[in-house]
Amino acid sequence: MVKDPRKPRGKMSSYAYFVQTCREEHKKKHPDASVNFSEFSKKCSERWKVTQINLNICILDYSLNLVFSFKGCFNTDSVSLKTMSPKEKGKFEDMAKQDKVRYEREMKNYIPPKGQKKKRFKDPNAPKRPPSAFFLFCADFRPKVKVENPGLSIGDTAKKLGEMWNSSSAENKQPYEKKAAKLKEKYDKVNNNLMSIFSACIESDFFSKSVVVLKRHFPTGYRCLPHKGQSGFRISCCS
Repeated sequence: MVKDPRKPRGKMSSYAYFVQTCREEHKKKHPDASVNFSEFSKKCSERWKVTQINLNICILDYSLNLVFSFKGCFNTDSVSLKTMSPKEKGKFEDMAKQDKVRYEREMKNYIPPKGQKKKRFKDPNAPKRPPSAFFLFCADFRPKVKVENPGLSIGDTAKKLGEMWNSSSAENKQPYEKKAAKLKEKYDKVNNNLMSIFSACIESDFFSKSVVVLKRHFPTGYRCLPHKGQSGFRISCCS
């Protein structure tokens, strides 16, 4: 799909502005020098992490039926992390905030070309939705269908799997429906636990003091990072 040239430029993060500034500084000092992008990015990252701060990391395990509290009922390890001070990062954060306002203002007035829709915002940090019984069935039988029909297109493969599912007996569908129900139950539990934890964090002002790493039964977890001088918080994935 051809990109609409009238579409507003995406918003930049504070770190992106920092890297841009580093690039401009480097170009002024070494106008004729070639830049190794990988090495340059590494040095920018090192400059972004300057001063030492101490943070507490709490490990929360969803496999344990715990009443979530932040008064010492978890194993916590005090670690030392390197980061720029809020004052040093302030100007880049201000630039990012201004650009976000610009982006949101332009997107409100932006009308996509005919036949296109505005992209719906999807939270990259949200827990992955559990697959349906049919999707679990497809995961099991797709390799078999491909082996038996090597020239089948993706669309025809999906159609074939749909026909197989519809013709399956209730007894054959039952294992997939049970597994899908268990995965949905686990997904709902994770969401409920996240909401409980975040509510407790906000009430206790925990985000102004610590970083919380949440361990759960998914490939990635969540890292909740405090917002200096703000009542809110942001969440980012962590392995």
